[in-house]
Formats: sequence, structure tokens, C-alpha cells
Amino acid sequence: MDYKDLKFKICNECDRGLACSACGRQNSQLNTYNWLEDVPGINETTDLVEVQFKNTRKGYYKNVGQLNLKKGDIVAVESTPGHDIGTVTLTGRLVILQMKKCNALKSLDDIKKIYRIAKDTDMQKYREAKAREHSTMIESRQIAKNLGLKMKIGDVEYQGDGNKAIFYYIADERVDFRQLIKQLAAAFHVRIEMKQIGARQEAGRIGGTGPCGRELCCATWMKSFSSVSTNAARIQDVPLNPTKLAGMCAKLKCCLNYEADEYVEARKQFPSKDVKLQTSDAEYFLFKNDFLQGLCSYSTDKNLAINLETITAERAKEIIEMNRQGEKPLSLQNNGRIKASRKPADLLDGADISRFDKTKKKKRKRNPHGTHIKTKPNKQRKNNPMHPRIAQLLIGILLLFLPVACQDNRTFNSYKHIKIGGWARNDTVMFNIPRQWEGHYSMELDVRATYKFPYRSISMIVEQQIIPANKHHIPVKSTTDTINCRIFDNNGNMLARNGIFTSENTNHLSSFHLNRGDSLRLTITHIMSRDELPGISEIGLCLSRIMR
Repeated sequence: MDYKDLKFKICNECDRGLACSACGRQNSQLNTYNWLEDVPGINETTDLVEVQFKNTRKGYYKNVGQLNLKKGDIVAVESTPGHDIGTVTLTGRLVILQMKKCNALKSLDDIKKIYRIAKDTDMQKYREAKAREHSTMIESRQIAKNLGLKMKIGDVEYQGDGNKAIFYYIADERVDFRQLIKQLAAAFHVRIEMKQIGARQEAGRIGGTGPCGRELCCATWMKSFSSVSTNAARIQDVPLNPTKLAGMCAKLKCCLNYEADEYVEARKQFPSKDVKLQTSDAEYFLFKNDFLQGLCSYSTDKNLAINLETITAERAKEIIEMNRQGEKPLSLQNNGRIKASRKPADLLDGADISRFDKTKKKKRKRNPHGTHIKTKPNKQRKNNPMHPRIAQLLIGILLLFLPVACQDNRTFNSYKHIKIGGWARNDTVMFNIPRQWEGHYSMELDVRATYKFPYRSISMIVEQQIIPANKHHIPVKSTTDTINCRIFDNNGNMLARNGIFTSENTNHLSSFHLNRGDSLRLTITHIMSRDELPGISEIGLCLSRIMR
């Protein structure tokens, strides 16, 4: 099919919720998909028809004249007084199902009838009436304000023939609007009907686009409004921010109830927030849950996001069960029991594939005098001793790098990531170093910075705690020091090992002595003027044992 040959009909006559058979367009999408439309004779099963008026208002009428109606036809229907103009949105057997759903089933005598398909004169009156709706609403608001009524007129809808107007209003208290009706009737010379609606109904009548980018649910498909409480937001761990939880109607968003039941079922598979996890190096508190992915994030601080570790809900339950039995895993990620990896069997392992190749005989070289030159076989070449000078050079290189290799006595090396938004002043970077052997140790503090760092240097407070193996007899030794780490020089160039985006700066801390079984705890905070310090990506700590 060539889409260039298709001719799209655009109808400019449709306005304020009406559509025509030419385009089938409607401002409101409150229509039901007629899945019985292609069944032959299905429209002859009943003469009931669903008709839609302005915005979300609908009604059900009888096709007493047996008119050949289809979806999108504009019809004139019975009203009190006169007639109204609406659009056919549903015909056939589904109309009865819709009436049961909306509790609109009445006796056949109470159902009003369809007069005719709208004529040009009917449409002319309809357009004139609709043109007065906005000015009528503005003037009626002023009249209500002059009378001192605590109410808000949100919308005005004229009947198709212009003989009646419906005023939709919002009020928190009961309002005596008898005097208001008299003044409105005298001002507009029509029959007045007052209808009270809620905030959600008003948003549905006006319409709009939600923060999700889609049309409002109350203006498209919602017909009944259930109560929404903040408990639905708490269940889903949504931040209780009033500006984000409120919809266009200034009430809690209806979509908070959509997935609340799923989150209630998912929470049963997660551990309680009051249960803390104990490992050999620290104690962890639940910080947040990701119910959709089944993940739990734990922090070493009860109120702040410090040293966050993310594990699965099954792993958290496993650690809780281990703590009940008096066991502590090595960390949240593993228990310290390393299973030997099983190497898959290779049937060709140890077999030389070149055994299938045919051996080629090498031709003997001839010298110009015609005598043969004897070549040494490969085995004899491999057994030849290396040249003495080359051997001495290799031994010298090995002796040169041997002291450097022997000096790598690092017993602890770890990096902590800083969140992307910046290093907050109240965020503490903590390192828990496990028990060490007796000896002298030195520490190096590494700061990885990017070009987003706004200063030439960073000042930090480093608190070092030596926790002895026997805590009951020996007190904890604590020392605090202030460190200033230069990041850039006076010309704005980094003073450290540069990568593509980051620079690593090393600061040597003082050396100290540890007894056997002592452990360390190091906490680092910055004391810069900014609360959120950008440009710091990681803080690292390296503990080395000094060999004497």
C-alpha cells in the first residue's frame, strides 16, 4: 500500500467534545472499544445508544426512529427543556454492559429518545451556545464573589439549543445558592442547573497533561475515583514530597494506587527494616529497598548513606540466619569460604594438534662451489648456551627490579566511591581494616579528583582508631590529624598521575606500631567551604607493613 495515495479528511466543524463521521475525532478519549462491531447484525440486538457531550459527560438514549447510527454521528437528543446535541460513541450490545457498569439501568420509560441526526440549523445554534460558555463562566464567578459565596465555578456547559446552562462548581461546605440562581437567570436569560463536583472531576473536565507526559487519567478512562492516602506512597518508598505527589487537581495522584498492591506482596519477600546485619568488619543497617529488582542497600550508619553495599534479598536473609546462629560472614558479599573452581575437562588437553601435519623435508643448501652445507638440527640449536654478555645483561636487570618487588608489603588496599552529586560535608568515608600481624606499618591516603574540582587543594580531617584485640584491658587509641592535599598548581595543571579524566594524589600518613590482632578504623571528612564538594570521585587507603 502506498501511503502517499491515502487522503486524510480533516473536519474543522468538530468542537468541544463533538465528532463527525468524516473524521471520527473527539477531544475526550472516554470511549469504549467496540469489539463486537464487525459481527453482522449486532446493532439490531438493542436500540440503546451511548451519546457523549462536552468533555466527560455521557448519556444513554433510545433510537426510537430506527436511525442508521454509527460511531461519530452527531445527533439531537431529548432534553428538559428542548433538545441537546451530542456524539454517538457506542452502539449495539455493549451499550447494555456499559449501563450496568455505570449503574445507569432504568426502566425503558425513563430513558430519553434520539430525535434525529443533527441538521445545519441545529449545529448553528450549538456553535452560538458554545461560544458564550467562557464569558458566562467569568461573569458568573464575579456574581458569586459579590454574593460572598465560598464556592468556585469551574466550568459552564450550554445545552445544544441554548435554552439551559449547567454550572459546575466546587465547594468545601454547603452553599445556599438560591440568590445566585436568580441573578444568573436574570443575567443570561436561560434555565440554570447547578452541579457540585470534586477536584478530580474538575481536572477531568478541563483536561491536561500529567508529569508522566500522558493525558490525565481522569480525562481519558477513569470513571470512578477511589481515595488515595499517603500510605500508598510509603509502601512504595516514594519520597513524601507534596509538590511531586500532588496532581493537577492539587490532590494525591490517582496513579499511586495502581501498583500499591504489588508492592505490598513484594515487601513480604524482604527483611524487616529494624533487623541489622553483622559481619566480621562492621555492622550494617538497612538504607533502602529496590522492590522491582529484589535488591537491598545497607549502610554502616543508621541515618546516613555511608559505605553503601547492595545485595539481594535472599542474601540478606541468609546473613540474618547466620547471625541468629552466632556466625558472622567475612563481608556482605561473601562468607569467606572460597570454593575451588572446577576446570572443565578438555579432551584435547595435552594433545599436540600438529601431529596430523606431514613432516616436510628441508632441502640442503649448496654453496657456489657445489659442496653441501651442513645445518644444525633444531634440538642442537636449542641446547646451545646463551651468549655470556646477554646473560649478564638479563641478570643485571633482574637484580635491579628485585628490591622494588620485595618492597610491596601491602596488607590492605581499598577505594571508596563518592556519589556523583558531590562529597557532602556530613558524609563520612570510613575504612574498617581487619586484624593485622605485629609490626610497624605506614599508610597512604589517595584522592582521585577530576577537573570539576573547584579549588587548588582539599583539606580533610582524618581520625585514626587502633582497636586492640583485647578490648577489655587495653583502651582504644584514637588520633586526629588535618591533611591538606594539593590537586592543582598555580597554572591549573594537575599535580599527580593524570589519566583521561581523573588525577590520583597520594599523601603519606605517619607510621605506627600494631600488636598482633589489632585492627584499624579510619574516618575521613572534608572541611571545605562548600557543603557539596564536586570533582572528588574516590578516596583510597593503602596500608603497608615496614619490613626491617
